[in-house]
Amino acid sequence: MTRDFQGACTEKMSNLAFQYNKPESGMKGSRIDDLLSCISRAYRHISLTGLTPSALAYTITRITGELNRPVLVVVPSGKDIQAYSERLDFFLGSDTNGRTTCLEDSLFRFPSIMDGSLLFSTSHVRGIKERLESLYTILTSPKGKIFVVSSQALLEKAIPSKVLLENTEYIVEGEEIDRDELVKRLVSRGYYVTTLVEEPGDASVRGGILDIFPPLYNNPVRIELFGDTVETIRTFNPATQKSVHRLEDAIILPAKEVILSEDKKDTVEKKLFDSFRQLNPKTSSQHSWLNKIREWSHFTGIERLLSFFYETPGKITDFLPSDLIIVYADPGEHTRAITEYWEKAQKDFEKKVYEEEWTPPPETFLSRPEDIYEDLKGWQILENDYTSDSGFTSQESTRLHFETEDNQDVVDAFRAHEKRERFLEPLVNKLNLLKTEGISSFLVCSTVEQARRFAELLESYDLRTEYTKDPFAYLSRESSTVRVLHGHLDKGFSWPTEGFAIITEEEILGTKPRRRPKKAAAGAFINSFKDLSSGDLVVHIDHGIGIYRGID
Repeated sequence: MTRDFQGACTEKMSNLAFQYNKPESGMKGSRIDDLLSCISRAYRHISLTGLTPSALAYTITRITGELNRPVLVVVPSGKDIQAYSERLDFFLGSDTNGRTTCLEDSLFRFPSIMDGSLLFSTSHVRGIKERLESLYTILTSPKGKIFVVSSQALLEKAIPSKVLLENTEYIVEGEEIDRDELVKRLVSRGYYVTTLVEEPGDASVRGGILDIFPPLYNNPVRIELFGDTVETIRTFNPATQKSVHRLEDAIILPAKEVILSEDKKDTVEKKLFDSFRQLNPKTSSQHSWLNKIREWSHFTGIERLLSFFYETPGKITDFLPSDLIIVYADPGEHTRAITEYWEKAQKDFEKKVYEEEWTPPPETFLSRPEDIYEDLKGWQILENDYTSDSGFTSQESTRLHFETEDNQDVVDAFRAHEKRERFLEPLVNKLNLLKTEGISSFLVCSTVEQARRFAELLESYDLRTEYTKDPFAYLSRESSTVRVLHGHLDKGFSWPTEGFAIITEEEILGTKPRRRPKKAAAGAFINSFKDLSSGDLVVHIDHGIGIYRGID
């Protein structure tokens, strides 16, 4: 059954463009300009071969940069979202430090949040925020932006686009608002009211100060009221409570994809009873779920009940603009992942039914794979197959072959190298070879210090080398000097027809484990100056840490 189902999905993927005409195809050693031309001439289905994952990421950034069109990159898993995001971020060269909102970013993530194994993890909270940011950006300002989605997330239903926009608050400095009514709306949209705002989805109220940590913002937003008038809007650091940026306005998205409006309560309960009658779970299971609904508050995993709250739940395809380009980073793995996710959801559901435990049927939170494939036919599609052996290439596709090479020869040369006193000799030999072929070389290091060190070491081999602070996106591809720069890229590649090659520190020294930065602890707010004694350390909203000396 699994093989038949996967075969049907494979056939649908390869048939996506049968109705479109194709130009002459099969160009050897194609350039990115050839691809840009095919896209501009509206060829609906383009098969790419020969692009390594990093080379594909570079190609995608060229598409968005030169055509100013949005791109949806479909990757097989959540881990692939992280890997491709880092590659894309490297080639985009955008500096997000100091930005107030992610609306200025070029790269967005759309992960899975329905997988039961993720429901109680920190990635679940982060995933909800990233999804809402992506959906809002696709709706309002998608031009030239990249959205990376996992195969699983592509199946998952979402908040309807109309509901998302209707439940977005736009607050402007100087306007009048009803604080209590606003807080009620925030709670219905998934915000958790607490004493101290630390995480996305938190909100707190202290007199005329309303703190909210909404999607889109890198820091929480503080709204100060004078009576009912919005006096100031600022972002602040949740650890130090110090102000970061003054804002003229703020966009407050929902914190969850399920909106708890009172007029839906009876409908949701009725749908739950209907499901109980069909599945006949044991009484304790029914009571457990009924209690969750009757409390009418958000609980972990409530997104699995999307079809109970919305007559027609949204799908990511409902949000996509017509000029968007879909890129399948690994079509074969995508089909495997999407099939396995659907079948696992079915098996988990059948297991719960057998145990007489109620759980939402897969159809309440997932679309069927064949329905998604059908929906995606309307967009321009690029399929990448580095090894060209997945069997996905359609006979009606425009085919472009790119001559990119990975750096396995460099990795193997370092493994076989025994002269520790001339450790970088394999790298120097590779760089000299590239230079004789007229190919510009870049060396990417994980830290600034390491990049400077490599530049110095390569100079000792009489190799013309330069450390540069500039991101890759701003560097010329035509230079006989080896440029060494800081960035995060797992694997490099050589692309002779584009005239450059990239080698990474990871390919030379191997993979290093990354340390997660420790989260700073946040302090508590005081209710009155009477709570302070002279000499106490305090954190001022605008000026940061200080010593309280009393009030004159």
